[in-house]
Amino acid sequence: DFLSDGMTEGQLRERLLKHWPADKQAHGMLFSPNRTLRVDLAKREAAVFSRKQWKSLPGLTPKEYDLLCLFLRNPGAELSRERLLDDVWGDALKAHPEAVDKQVGALRKKLGNRGNEIKTVRGIGYKLY
Repeated sequence: DFLSDGMTEGQLRERLLKHWPADKQAHGMLFSPNRTLRVDLAKREAAVFSRKQWKSLPGLTPKEYDLLCLFLRNPGAELSRERLLDDVWGDALKAHPEAVDKQVGALRKKLGNRGNEIKTVRGIGYKLY
């Protein structure tokens, strides 16, 4: 396969999907369903795919990183605030649900235009599309 100079981001993504392993956790990596978000579990590094290249996301807090991993491990699933509190904070009773909203907002901001892939599910929590 070859890459041409006039290739769009969508065309490049399609070609990459053909060659990447189908398993989203292949080789210690997590990917979003459309392969625009990536986490390297061994290095604890996150990246976004933008303008035909991966761009590192430095500065994620441990909670933001854990939230991103949880979303990537459960694509399309509606995750309640209580589930996020239990899985990321360790105990839903010790933290307030507003802490989830604040951290998800900060994560979305750091993801840039890819932050819109994390949607609010009214009355429930959040979902990664």
